[in-house]
Amino acid sequence: AGMVWRGSSKNLGKNGKPFYTQQVIMPITDDKGNILEYIAARYDITELLEKREQLQLAFSTDTVTALGSRFKLLRDIEQGPQDQCLALIDMASFHGINKLYGTNVGDSILKYIGESLSLFYGGSKNTLYRLNADIFGVLSPNLENFSATLERFLDQFSQNKFCLEDSMNTEIPITLTVGIACCQDNLLTCADSALKEAKRQNQRLMIYNQQLADSDEYKQKMYWIDTVQQAMTEGRLVAYYQPIIDLSTGRICKFETLMRLLDKEG
Repeated sequence: AGMVWRGSSKNLGKNGKPFYTQQVIMPITDDKGNILEYIAARYDITELLEKREQLQLAFSTDTVTALGSRFKLLRDIEQGPQDQCLALIDMASFHGINKLYGTNVGDSILKYIGESLSLFYGGSKNTLYRLNADIFGVLSPNLENFSATLERFLDQFSQNKFCLEDSMNTEIPITLTVGIACCQDNLLTCADSALKEAKRQNQRLMIYNQQLADSDEYKQKMYWIDTVQQAMTEGRLVAYYQPIIDLSTGRICKFETLMRLLDKEG
């Protein structure tokens, strides 16, 4: 057609290994517009694509438990069916245990909870995640027996004990609290509201319902989610930079970055 083409392609090298290139192909014409030949320029992007895959894997996997990350959970929710269910599982007094025994013991407990979830849900269609700190997630493609299965997990988990590998074989009690949401537009937010309400009422499991949806806390949270999302879409999030100064020398040693949200009135 006599037009310029830009794109990427997968190629096979002489050594039998594939490599990827980004390329531009354009026609060379005579003064009458007839195509004489084509010229192509390309460069190898194999390493770039490999790095991208490594970054995606790193973002998708929690380094402590090897479960899915918060980034992966959000992506899976977005790509999942309408009737999916999410449970958020939180451990009581995790920060206190970290302070008392150290972060190494805290990481061991996180691994223990992650392994317990993996053993219990192994072979099922549920996907497991560690979101942040001591919060774990279980995502199911449907709501069939979801809460009943979680009740069984809590019963089974409570029967096992976590013990330190020290001279006294110290036992650390682990109490889990669960918040569940199903078939909601904002699944993570709803499950988080159910989890907080379960903690407030001192219950081990709470299912998101209309009463929670009508609460002032949930409405406030949804207001800010909508406000921030709209600001991102309209480009109203602005970065501000301010210097951190070494008082002994008067020199700028680094900068702090702040995000500011401009309202619709500027």
